[in-house]
Amino acid sequence: MVWTKEDKRIYDHQYHLANRERHNTREYKRQVKCAGRERPERCEICDRLPDGSGRGVLVFDHDHEHCKYGCALCFRGWICHSCNVSLGQADDSMVILNKQIDYLRRSRASRLRAI
Repeated sequence: MVWTKEDKRIYDHQYHLANRERHNTREYKRQVKCAGRERPERCEICDRLPDGSGRGVLVFDHDHEHCKYGCALCFRGWICHSCNVSLGQADDSMVILNKQIDYLRRSRASRLRAI
């Protein structure tokens, strides 16, 4: 059989997808083992269901200062993509996150006084 460029492109794409699926399955099993529990249905921060938009699927959240890939010692929880990005943007800093909360409280209070 002679392969065309299109045949090769399709084969490469299908091989890549199958290989990625095997990796994702292995990685998920490793994460569950580290976490000591299965991924829940809802985000452990916002309690929303993942929906395929900004919240996507729940991810294995871990302390990046402890290790690069995540282990049982640094696992923090299963959270949605939006909450994971939010923590990352704040550099996982409780000081910054508390300042954000204070900011929201002040802005809400000033809006309520204006009414």
